[in-house]
This record gives sequence, C-alpha cells and structure tokens, in this order.
Amino acid sequence: MKPKAYLLIALFACGCLPLANDTKLYEDSEVKATYEKLVDNRDDGLLKIVPAGETKSLSEIFMMLGFDPKRLGKPRVEGMNMVNFHVWQVSCGYQLSIMVANNDPDNKNKEMLKLKGYGVRLQPKKERQPGGGEERR
Repeated sequence: MKPKAYLLIALFACGCLPLANDTKLYEDSEVKATYEKLVDNRDDGLLKIVPAGETKSLSEIFMMLGFDPKRLGKPRVEGMNMVNFHVWQVSCGYQLSIMVANNDPDNKNKEMLKLKGYGVRLQPKKERQPGGGEERR
C-alpha cells in the first residue's frame, strides 16, 4: 500500500478527512491552548473575543484567534432564524463557530472575511452516532 493510502486510513480512523490538498488543519493541542486562554467561564462556551452587543469582522476574529482562514477551507453555513452559523473544522477534534446576523445591513453583499460576526465558540467536533443523532466528544 502507498504511504498516501496509510495517511487517508489514519485520517479516516480519527474522523478527520482532508478538506482539500492545500488545507492543513491545526493540531488539537494548539486549538485547546487557544480555547483555554480565551474561554469565558460561563457555561455557553463563548470565547472572550467579541464583547456582548458588538460585532467584529471575521478577519479580525481570525486574527485575534491566531488562525489562518486559508488553513481551514470553506465553512459549513447553517441558518437558524435571523442567524447564520459559519462553522469551520480547525483540527481533527475541534470546530470553530461564528454567528453572523443575516438581517444586518452591514453584512449585505460582503465577501466572507468582511462579514460582521459575534458569538465565537471553539467546540469539540460533533460526531455522527448510529441512528442519525449527534453527540459531542
């Protein structure tokens, strides 16, 4: 078997398949260190990046986190009411979620990194469970 095949098998086993050839995710330890440094002590897991009632551009948020968005690939966007959750896989075990108000006129027709976001969270990646449910690690 070729070395690349072994790598794909190992990535599949840990639940982390490559997003693109040029995408290099962060190590779980790097993401965990960022989380521990920035997590608010409340139960909701919000990071101390964007104060309540304010927004920051996604590029500012990435800069404050120390993450290069080019390493993360395209986000998954999940809408709920007037909010879109932009979710990136940042490592094999963690995902980054940023809330973006879809009814905010400042977010109309803007490229991704200029969107204004809030509600920043680093979370353990959700894993699919038998029967279709999801569970956190």
